[in-house]
Amino acid sequence: MKQFISFCIGLALCAPLYGQPSLADSTGQPPSLQLILRRQGSDMLLRWAPTTPAAWLKGLNGFAQIERTAFDAFQNFPAASTDTLGGKIRAWSLADFEEAIAQAPENRYLIMAGQSVHGEWETLQAGEPLSMGGIINRHEELRHKYSTALFIADMDPLSAEAMGLFYRDENVPEGKYLNYRVTLFTPTGELYTATALYNPNFDLLATPRIAEAEGLDGYVRLSWDREGHEKYFTAYYIERSLDGERFERVNELPYVNATDEKAAFGSPPITYLAAAENGKNYTYRIIGIDPFGQLSPPSPPVVAQARRLPPLPAPEVLEAGFSANGAMLITWQADSLMAGLEAFSIRKSRTFEGLYRPIGEVKPGQAYRFEDTLASLTAPQYYQVCAVGRAGQERCATPVYGFTNDREPPGAPLGLSGHIDSLGVVRLKWEAGPEPDLAGYQVYTSNSAAGVFMRRNRQLVRATSFTDTLSLGTLTPRVYYRIAAVDLRSNTSSYSKALMLSKPDTIPPAPALFREYEVKDSSISLQWANSNSQDVAWHELKRKREGGDWEVLQRFVDMETAYEDTALLPGQRYVYAIVATDSAGLSAPPVRSIELYLPKPLPSGLRLSAVYAEGQAELSFQFPASGREVAQMVIYRSEGEGPFRKWSVRQQGIAFKTTDKDVARGNTYRYKFRLLYRDGGRSGYSNTATLQF
Repeated sequence: MKQFISFCIGLALCAPLYGQPSLADSTGQPPSLQLILRRQGSDMLLRWAPTTPAAWLKGLNGFAQIERTAFDAFQNFPAASTDTLGGKIRAWSLADFEEAIAQAPENRYLIMAGQSVHGEWETLQAGEPLSMGGIINRHEELRHKYSTALFIADMDPLSAEAMGLFYRDENVPEGKYLNYRVTLFTPTGELYTATALYNPNFDLLATPRIAEAEGLDGYVRLSWDREGHEKYFTAYYIERSLDGERFERVNELPYVNATDEKAAFGSPPITYLAAAENGKNYTYRIIGIDPFGQLSPPSPPVVAQARRLPPLPAPEVLEAGFSANGAMLITWQADSLMAGLEAFSIRKSRTFEGLYRPIGEVKPGQAYRFEDTLASLTAPQYYQVCAVGRAGQERCATPVYGFTNDREPPGAPLGLSGHIDSLGVVRLKWEAGPEPDLAGYQVYTSNSAAGVFMRRNRQLVRATSFTDTLSLGTLTPRVYYRIAAVDLRSNTSSYSKALMLSKPDTIPPAPALFREYEVKDSSISLQWANSNSQDVAWHELKRKREGGDWEVLQRFVDMETAYEDTALLPGQRYVYAIVATDSAGLSAPPVRSIELYLPKPLPSGLRLSAVYAEGQAELSFQFPASGREVAQMVIYRSEGEGPFRKWSVRQQGIAFKTTDKDVARGNTYRYKFRLLYRDGGRSGYSNTATLQF
């Protein structure tokens, strides 16, 4: 397959063709399929092709199916039967290509077809990073392979068949209308369908026609209409004769006259410059090559003679710039008395090396200036002035750029939208501006709508999307974006409308804290301070028994700060926690949980009494019958307003009496006790007995 390289250079087909004829048209429409027919004797030739490079690439790994419906009148078409032809039509395998090339090594088109279908992709080398430039290069290589493949298919039916783009329907019915449908099935499930109708009453062959043969110095320039001929022909052979009868081909390889649609104004004619000896009459004709690789009948001949022409000096000091009235003013200098001068032709192109189309002319003796009232204020444009002689010879000045005084900025971008993912990656997109001289966009960001917006991009953003990265470990919940458009002359638009994006919340709220608690006879009362975070959605009070699992007692959404837990069992330990949760579902771990014990109740009838006797306090009580489960009694004493402190521990007994001798006149003493049970539990406090001396 390496033979492709040398043949590609010889055919000069490696550059993308901007003016692909017939099936090679690229209209910018959604992907579809085109189908054309040609009758050849008793056979019908079918050629089809996808209309976009991407659809062609998908079709290489798919297959085509053909259906034919024959009928003798249009009113009979709905009832006519449909036949499926040829089975599944696929591109050849690499082995099929190699076998066919070995049998016909001189078929350069077949070698190139094999390279297009099975050749390596230069832009898909191992390890190449997928950069923006790499994506563009891959797109351009795909366009090149696509245009080359379609040109090859137009030139050689065998190559078209090898690429799955051709079918010959043999021995078709005579005198009938034939409706063909081709469906291309792709591995991705997409279908492309095209139909074409053969009318036996209009089976005509197109014939090319030369519009003009102009004699120049040492050359004859042939030209013919582009739009009319590209409907039928892909390439041409040019033939010449000295006697008008015996013709020989001027070009060995098919002639393709491509044009850059972006650089040309209008549709220029197809031209061919044939070398010729001055003073001799030559007869010329052209033969078209259609998309089936078939040759047309020769065009009607034309006669032309090359001739020596008087030299013309080129115009000088060419300048182009906008005038005060808003038109592009082109000025030059030249000798108005030069012999043979017919006029000055003013021409224009989108690029310096592009095709220059005439936009006007100035006769000798007039002021050497021309105003282009249709000049663009935004798009690039180049001007050329050519001196044209009476015999058609011409001499052109070096083109100059038409400078514009563009101070008008683009419109503010529209449709700005975006989102932030959980990793802090921001993806923005917006609508493309309509200005033809748009160079790109600047992206700005701020933490507040009224704050200062700072630019985020280092280089001008040429796409209509932008990816940014934010730190989520901050307390600013939102971020704002604006964009501005910049044209080729650095004019900057006003800001777009600000886009507000909410950051994903990754910071939990501040914790809530318990403030007070009170253990009562059969309940526990709790109070806490709520989280002070602004995005708190609720607080949950949780509880678990010793050795058990956490359970939610209640969710508070109205910022309550107190709760009394009554669903408790005496003699059990309970752990409480208050958890704050924000609107993003993030919860603050409790800073401090509290563990509380709900005492067992005192046995019924168990009371403490205290009396003053002989300068001391006498304390007494009596155990009830259930007192056997009690292990100890702990007695607490308080002096005056002081706290209760452990004063005495007594072992279990049926009756109890003790005295407190450490008392003094003028003081108040208070006493209470609690019981410690043999199972490790404890009771609540008893009644308080008070004595005042």
